[in-house]
Amino acid sequence: FQAYTSFGWLTVRDNVEYGLRLHGVPKNERRERSDHYLKAVGLDEFADRPLLAYGFLAVRFWGLSVVLPVIEEFFLRGFVMRYFFRPDWWNVPFGTMSTAAIIAGTVVPILTHPTSEVFAVAVWFSLVTWLMWRTRNIWDCVVAHMITNFLLGVWVVASGDWFLL
Repeated sequence: FQAYTSFGWLTVRDNVEYGLRLHGVPKNERRERSDHYLKAVGLDEFADRPLLAYGFLAVRFWGLSVVLPVIEEFFLRGFVMRYFFRPDWWNVPFGTMSTAAIIAGTVVPILTHPTSEVFAVAVWFSLVTWLMWRTRNIWDCVVAHMITNFLLGVWVVASGDWFLL
């Protein structure tokens, strides 16, 4: 009943301490308070277990590393860039370029990513546009996107910076 109020990737204790952490309560005081309340409701033995962490990460990584790259690449390079080359995009061979298509292939992703990542997004999507032109194979773009997203996901999990996911 509280699934919408908890973070599946955090432990039970971290979920209890989350609000206190946001308010700057020192770690030892957070621990003391969470221990008290977890014991009061009989969850103290589950305190350091991830709530749903492994299932959450599996689903998140599948989406991040497999589903999203296929959708984004087929939409961006399979449709948008070819449409900007010519409105009857289905007749445009994959990898065909124009200035408008190249600009669209960079601007559209910039608009869909956080503003703090504009430079990285512009550089990365420009490189994959070059890959598109060079190989003329959409699956090369998809695989590059899959690998990049997977590595970014690993970095986010390792660093604990969940705002990037």
